[in-house]
Amino acid sequence: MEVLIYTALLGIILPVMSSILLYGFDTYKSNYNYIRQEDMVSNVSNLLRKDIEASKIIKIISDKELQLTFPDGKSKTWKFGSDNTLKVGTTIVAKDIDSSSCKFEKRVPSAPTPNWENKILVDEGYVVLTIKPIETNSKKFTNRNFSKPIITEFSVRYKEIQ
Repeated sequence: MEVLIYTALLGIILPVMSSILLYGFDTYKSNYNYIRQEDMVSNVSNLLRKDIEASKIIKIISDKELQLTFPDGKSKTWKFGSDNTLKVGTTIVAKDIDSSSCKFEKRVPSAPTPNWENKILVDEGYVVLTIKPIETNSKKFTNRNFSKPIITEFSVRYKEIQ
């Protein structure tokens, strides 16, 4: 009789415990994927910001390609690949990005801003990075994805934009 009660209790408790454990694992995995997407976007933004700060000339070749020329004459080319990667030269900087939603663009205001200290007109501009990770969370956790592209503006004051 005790064995029957023990077996019945196990039959009731084990499915409940396993479903709680599986839900916890699925939640952990979806949060991990979301954080990985966020880290990838912030790492790309930080790397590009450092390169733009160090560069002298910024040339947007196409909406998928950006070339930065540094004061020593060397240059780097940032390019969104058709294989859902972002490359600097031949080095892959980011994987699992939606290349169709990613682009580089330049924004220049219609009127230069006066700089009263040097009595010159400063031509301010921005390089805009639009990047969207591939949605890695599916099924019941689709809300833990970046549903829209992340747009980051980089100031390019005192730099030549082509």
